Formats: sequence, C-alpha cells, structure tokens
Amino acid sequence: MRWLKIWVLAMSLMLSGTAWSASLVETLVSELGITEDQAIGGAGALMSYAKQDLAEADWAQLAGLVPEASSLAEEGEMGGVAASLGSVLGESDLGMAPVLEQLNALGLDAATISKFTPVVLDYLKQQGGDDLIGTLTQLWSP
Repeated sequence: MRWLKIWVLAMSLMLSGTAWSASLVETLVSELGITEDQAIGGAGALMSYAKQDLAEADWAQLAGLVPEASSLAEEGEMGGVAASLGSVLGESDLGMAPVLEQLNALGLDAATISKFTPVVLDYLKQQGGDDLIGTLTQLWSP
C-alpha cells in the first residue's frame, strides 16, 4: 500500500511540472544516502508537522520554497504517526515525537535521523528561506 502512495505522490509531482532533480527529496537521498521512500516519508513527516504548527503566512512561504511541500505534507498525514500516537496518548501537541517516530519507522538509524532536519534546513537556505530558518529550527527541535 505504501508503494501506491509514493507512486501517487511521484505522479502528481511529475504532472505538476516539479523537477525531481532539484527537489528536497533528491537532496535528502543524495546527502544522507537514504532511499527515495525514506526521503519522502521523512520529509512528509516534517512538512505535515510544519503545516499543522506554522502560521498560515509561514506555511505559504515554505510551500513556495519547496514546490512539493503540500504533497509531502499529505504523505506525512497519510503516514498517520501523529494521529495514531496522539490518539493513544490522548494528546494533540506532541512536538517532534511523532516525526522522530516516523523517521525511526522508516528504518533510519539515529545518526541519519540527527542529520535529517539540518539537511532540510540547509536546502531551505539555498532556496532563499533564510527568514524561515529560525522559526523552523525552533519548531523542528526535539
């Protein structure tokens, strides 16, 4: 079932004209040595959390910097980690715990997980998102 979600995400990005070669997903794959599935799942978890917690203007800016942000956020929501963990614990604001749990569930080791967010933040800096870095650094801190 996961492969179907990934295929749908990939097709929607190709049809929208998003270039995979310069995408966040490709950056994660090349810099961290992870699979495309792991990059999509991890970036999806981060984008879903950002979409949930950022002010609307900040999310719009992030989505402008990362053309696949909305599709990735939907992938993160489909992963269901935040919803399932929150319902089990009876909490709605768990911070980065669900994101870290999803990264772990994707088979990423602790060393790779520790590098994941810094690679995303570096990518955003390269895309011109300097004014979002402080907000996202605080949001994505464990």
